[in-house]
Amino acid sequence: MAVVEPFTLLPGIDEHVDWSRIPGRQWRTWSEKSQRAAHLHEALRELGQSAQSRVLVVFHPSFAGIRTTVAAVIANASIILNSNPEIWICAASGGDWLIEAAGHDICWARPAATFS
Repeated sequence: MAVVEPFTLLPGIDEHVDWSRIPGRQWRTWSEKSQRAAHLHEALRELGQSAQSRVLVVFHPSFAGIRTTVAAVIANASIILNSNPEIWICAASGGDWLIEAAGHDICWARPAATFS
C-alpha cells in the first residue's frame, strides 16, 4: 500500500496517528453514531474533495482496502464506519491529506509537511 506509506511516518500512539502533534489538524468527537457520518462528510468537504474524487478506504494495513469515490463513501458512511473500529481515508492517488476514524474521534489534516 504505497499510497498510505507516507502516513505511517506520522507521529503515532500505538496504531493511531498522534493528532495532537499534527499542525492544522481538525478533530471531532462524537457521542451518537449519527454524528459520525456528518463529521466524515465535513472532513471530506473541508479537504476540498468533490463527489467524483477517488479515495482509498483502509481498514487496516494488513487488510485489503477499497478504492471508491467520495460520493460512495458519503452514501455508505454508516456501513463503512461500522465495518471496523479504525479506518483511514486518503486520496487514491496518494494525495497530501488523511482522515482517521478511530474510537469516538474523526480527525483529519493535510499533514504532508510533517513528513516531507
